[in-house]
This record gives sequence, structure tokens and C-alpha cells, in this order.
Amino acid sequence: MTSRADNNVPTVCLVSTGGTIAGLSCGPDAASGQVTYRPAQLEATDLIQDLPDLKATFNWRFESPYQIGSQNLEWRHMLMMHQLLIRLLEDTSVDAIVVTHGTDCLEDMLFFLHLCLPAKLQQSKPLLFVAAMLPADHPQADGPVNLSNALNLADDLIGQKKSFFGAVLHGLRTPAEHVRKMHTTDISAFDSQWGVSVKAPLTQAQPLKHNSPTAGLFSAVLAAQLHSLGLEKTELRLLSADVCVAYCAPGLPTPLLRAGQGDDAGHLPMAFVIAAPGHGSIPDAWSDFINEALQQGNLLIRSSRVGEGGVSEGGEYQIPASFERHFDERAMGGPEGVVGLSAVEIKWAGMWNSHSMSIPQCLVFARLTLFEMNILQ
Repeated sequence: MTSRADNNVPTVCLVSTGGTIAGLSCGPDAASGQVTYRPAQLEATDLIQDLPDLKATFNWRFESPYQIGSQNLEWRHMLMMHQLLIRLLEDTSVDAIVVTHGTDCLEDMLFFLHLCLPAKLQQSKPLLFVAAMLPADHPQADGPVNLSNALNLADDLIGQKKSFFGAVLHGLRTPAEHVRKMHTTDISAFDSQWGVSVKAPLTQAQPLKHNSPTAGLFSAVLAAQLHSLGLEKTELRLLSADVCVAYCAPGLPTPLLRAGQGDDAGHLPMAFVIAAPGHGSIPDAWSDFINEALQQGNLLIRSSRVGEGGVSEGGEYQIPASFERHFDERAMGGPEGVVGLSAVEIKWAGMWNSHSMSIPQCLVFARLTLFEMNILQ
């Protein structure tokens, strides 16, 4: 924790959304005998009661936009969080933001925010997400330690005038776009190659200002829609995007394309996240489907069924050059995005290699991409 020569006390906003970190045990299940719990039972103020030293370190603000188990996360919750965080990131009286969240859909939320919060705001102050694998009243509850680590990190970042946007879990800090849940129950469920010890020097091994080609990629178009339509209508537009996972496995047929889809058919494009074997190896039997889907102006994302390792460029299926898309190409004309280009100029339609994106992240990217394509048709 940073010691300060002055008497300025930093202000932290604790945003509580529920999840296991705010859950309480409710006794053994009648059928299985296993101890169960209910998520989202504690308020934000409850979560800091057992951290008296840290409680006295900051001035506090509290927000609670919703209280759910994150398995129930919907796009309206993501939009509510987006709106709240923009307000807090722009508020100069708030020095850091700590968000408590459920683990089940944490990577979905963080990748959405990575894509949709303006890149400059993502680097403006500490924005740290914490969660827990065990409920708050469990004897080995991990939530208090995770929250304590996040608050200590926030204090150090404030003291050194640095920022970081990501998760603080199991003693590691991980950039938002690289957060993955890799195990269903283990306390180290989010450990990965992208995590760095919270005790490591702030300049070590991991840039705190992470210049990703996808940071804030959809921020401008989403902000414009929220401003003109409001939250509910923007959510409906997002939900109208037609996205599916095309899972490659022995004996499974390729998905069905819409009959007559194309420039003359008046249909909006679809998106297919192709969950392929290995490093994204496309089966030969899928080549005709992919070629036809690309010719019809659809969006395809080549992903992998495997949890780690990512997708390699090239491989068994060679993407036609006119349909190949890359995340480091600023098709939108800049890191904040540009509204008003045609869908043809944007060239979102085509086939993307997901690289290190997980399938949940691919689904978030696909829906936002279709959302933008449909607006600008």
C-alpha cells in the first residue's frame, strides 16, 4: 500500500452486482445433500466490513445497478454497467472503481466493456473487477482476499498515478480482454498466462496501459445508439443480431444458411462462430458452407473448441483474400470508431481468426459487429 506525504484521502467507488462473492450458504440440498448457496445476498457496504484497515484508507461511494448471479447476465445488465462506468470514469471526484461480479459470465462482461468503453477512459483510472468462487460465509471464502488485493492495488495505482483495467483474482491481475474462466469449481479458476502477481512491481511484465487494437472498437457506435434510442431500444437492436455457434464435431452437419440471402434478398447478415477442432482446423466438409456463407455477406469467426492456445493463422482452410479480416486493421477509421460509413466500406463481413478470444468472447464480438453492420446498412 502506498504511503502518502499529503493528507489527500482517495475516493473509491465500490460497485456491487451480486454473484458468489456476495452469496450466503443456505444449507444442504434436500436431494443431493450438498451444501448450496444463494448469490447476491450482501450489499456493497457488507463486503468491506471485514476489511477495517482498508475501509479507513478511502473515502467511499457505493453503487448497485443490479443484484444477480452472473449466470443470469443479460445485455440490459451489460448496457447498465457500461453507462454507469462511463459516468464514474468521467467523474474526477472518483479516483478508482472496484466492481464485484459473479464468475460465470465475468469474461463476457469484461470483453464487452473492453470493446465498448472508450479506449481513453479505460486508461484514465484504476478499474478493477473482483469475484469469488466460494460464498462469503464459507470457511475458506476467497472473496475478502480478492477484494483486499484489489483495493491495495487500487491504492498503489492511485499513488503512482497509473491505471489498470482488468480482474484481480487469486493473487493475479489480468487485463480485461484476457480474463477467462478455465475451471468450473477450482479456486484458481481464472489463473492464466496473462496474469501477473498483484505484488509484482507495476511496471513488471505487463503494460498497465494496454494498447489493444480492439479496445473501444465499438464505443462510438454504441454511445450514439444509446443517446438516440435509449437503453431498451438499443438492447432490442443488439438482441436482433442473428448469431450462432457452429460446432465442428464428427457427424455434425454444417449449419443451414438462409435461402436466397444476399444483396438482392433484403436479409440482414448472420454471424457464425465456428468452434473448430485443434487450433481452428476447419474440416474439409465445411469448405462449401464457409464459401457460400462468405459470398452471402455473412460474418464468420474461426475459433477453437480448445480452452487455451488460440487460433493459428492459415491452417487447413485458406480464407479467400477478399474475405480475410484482421483485428489490427482499423476498418472503422480509428480507435474510437467512426459512425456514418457504409457496411461495404467498413468491410466487417468476412472471416476473422479469433486468435486468443474464447468462444464467449467471439459471441460478444459477433453480436456487436452485426449490430453495427445492421445500423449502417
